Amino acid sequence: DYQVKKLSLPYDNDFSTPTSNISYIQNAGYIKWIQDPNPTMTPVYGTGSLYFNSAIGNGQISTAMLYSINLKNTLLPTLDFWFAHDSSHADKQDRVEIQISTNGYSFNTIQTIYRYDSNFANPGWQKHTINLSDYTSETCVIIAFRAISAGGGNMWIDRIAISSAQEMSVSLDIPKEEDLIACELDHKELKVKVSNNTLLSIDFDQTPVILTLNISGAKT
Repeated sequence: DYQVKKLSLPYDNDFSTPTSNISYIQNAGYIKWIQDPNPTMTPVYGTGSLYFNSAIGNGQISTAMLYSINLKNTLLPTLDFWFAHDSSHADKQDRVEIQISTNGYSFNTIQTIYRYDSNFANPGWQKHTINLSDYTSETCVIIAFRAISAGGGNMWIDRIAISSAQEMSVSLDIPKEEDLIACELDHKELKVKVSNNTLLSIDFDQTPVILTLNISGAKT
């Protein structure tokens, strides 16, 4: 027996508090991802970060794997995360592979992010965005961050967010024209329906919808 644990959209984790929706796997060596509540690299969001101490060992591999998420019928889903870069140790290939699985056991690398970046003379954060539109027919998508050390510098991830766009449609239901008789319009209904066309739920208290229906012009 096992429990299937799922993420719900939108997902947003800045690691300010202990999280239980990420599992950590040690692939090689002894260094693994940890949630650091007081990182030496000041976070952009919140107070914590994911941390991989890649500076002290070569060939260390660890995977931070999110719980699965349902992307079926979502619109333009994206994965956003903030990664720390610096320009030291240009010859070291410390990196994180962004991997995706739709079956839970085979993973494909869709992007590789290197710690070294010549544009960061001073260590800094950069936002990375990955388009997940290729997976909008999948009900079980697992995203993993596979860190590989080369003994260069340490690696941090500040925030991970998964979201999708909202899309609504409006339809108008009016009586048939042959049922309308001039001056006899009492108790005739005009119905307007607002439909959510995506998986992402819409809170109408937070996203109010105002519909204006104009009726004008007399026809014989």
